[in-house]
Amino acid sequence: GFAIQNSTNYVAKNTTSEQTNILKRSHLSRSKKVHPCNTVQTSAMNYSVGSIMCRRWKSSELQHHMSCLGSYSHRYLASSFKEAQHFKDLDTGRVQDLSSSHIWNHSKHSVQKRYVNINPGETLISRCHARKTTTESGHLRICPTCAAITRQPVTPKRFPEYINELLCDPKMVSNYLPGIDGFCVQKTFTLDLLQFTGDWELDTVLSAEAGFNVYKEKWEIYTQRIRRHCACELLASSPMANFL
Repeated sequence: GFAIQNSTNYVAKNTTSEQTNILKRSHLSRSKKVHPCNTVQTSAMNYSVGSIMCRRWKSSELQHHMSCLGSYSHRYLASSFKEAQHFKDLDTGRVQDLSSSHIWNHSKHSVQKRYVNINPGETLISRCHARKTTTESGHLRICPTCAAITRQPVTPKRFPEYINELLCDPKMVSNYLPGIDGFCVQKTFTLDLLQFTGDWELDTVLSAEAGFNVYKEKWEIYTQRIRRHCACELLASSPMANFL
């Protein structure tokens, strides 16, 4: 009887605790209201939800905002694929030739042949430069490199959408360089780009002109890592270290 009573009390306490947790979750879901502009699925730049207007930022406006911040570089960034087709190979300095380009599948670590079609989150490799090939300065490459265009993922929505990069050849089985005890190491740098927070803010100027509330997307600055070159680094025990 004592065991049954304890078991009953245990179940009752757990039931009460679970009901309390459900009430807390329900309260949180009610307190965190969804903005009306996020309740409509549309690609329109301007659309109405009830008595308010929702306005998305144009690419030209976002680009102007970044230019004012001094962080928009046509060398590394493009707002459209048409613009990205003018990217120059960061290794050779020549405009990238996309006629024999292919997609690098990050998850499967494999090449997918596809002509000029980049889905969000993919990297298009335009051309690779093998080890021991001649550089523009007449020297030999130690590490194989690939000129590439990376498209930003769908979420979070980011701007600009296309990034010019130079990768260590992803098809390398190993980044180790036998004979000289060195490694091919991917080097990067960072730029401040923009991303949509998912929130909207009231534009008082547009609202006053329109005579009703106008909300605009809220964007914020974030730091984007960009792959810039592939460097050869030697182990301290490398025989080549004696010549440095």
